[in-house]
Amino acid sequence: MIQIKAIQLEANPMRIVPGSKTRQWMDETPNKFAYRCLPLQIANTFGWDIYPNCNFMINWTGEISNDTLHAHYEEDGYHFVSSPFGSGIFTMHSGYMFRTDPDWDLLVCGPVNDDRIDWATPLVGIVETSWLNFTFTVNWKLHKAGTYTWPKDVPIARIVPVPHKYEVETEMVMLYDEPEIADEYKIWCDDRDQGTHDLKEAYATQKNVGTVEFGKPSTEWEKNYYRGIDKYGTKIEHHITKRNFPEFIED
Repeated sequence: MIQIKAIQLEANPMRIVPGSKTRQWMDETPNKFAYRCLPLQIANTFGWDIYPNCNFMINWTGEISNDTLHAHYEEDGYHFVSSPFGSGIFTMHSGYMFRTDPDWDLLVCGPVNDDRIDWATPLVGIVETSWLNFTFTVNWKLHKAGTYTWPKDVPIARIVPVPHKYEVETEMVMLYDEPEIADEYKIWCDDRDQGTHDLKEAYATQKNVGTVEFGKPSTEWEKNYYRGIDKYGTKIEHHITKRNFPEFIED
């Protein structure tokens, strides 16, 4: 169990919301096939998103100095964007100070698997929030000069708890030195090749082929990973299909 405390520094801080499973671009894929990728779904919900209070606009002349980037807000009373570093970097203040347990930090990155902001790049940081007695900022770098609008339904950041210390041991091996893994991989390759063949044949003939039922998208993909079942049919006990993060609720 880890405890994360969000300390409000102002009357109207930004919204903190557990990551959402859905993405517009995933909805728009044929038969919503993007949702078949379980790692994508897990990442979509892993952590919390921070949302701005209102729509805002960024204008940058393209010059390096820090007085060449300005923000304009759709609603009065908000001033959460600045440009102290210049170089097309704009800095946002969430209105919170975060505090974590001693063994945990916070990874601060851009929205996960979200393609709506294509005119700037999020700058990723890992913050030692176990002792920090001041706020951290969220920073993005513009790609080029211009005027851009940020909708309030797009988060400015994703925050995720990460261990402060950990030990990692690495090793590089050849597949033939791991015969058990090699056997499993060959089974997977054979199954994938057969599934791809059956899918092409089903659409070419408009008939059922193998496990693929024509016109039934749920049969067009192999679900072992999604279900947590290996190629021998063994259920993986520690497999998960979703992550749930709690809301930040006032005491």
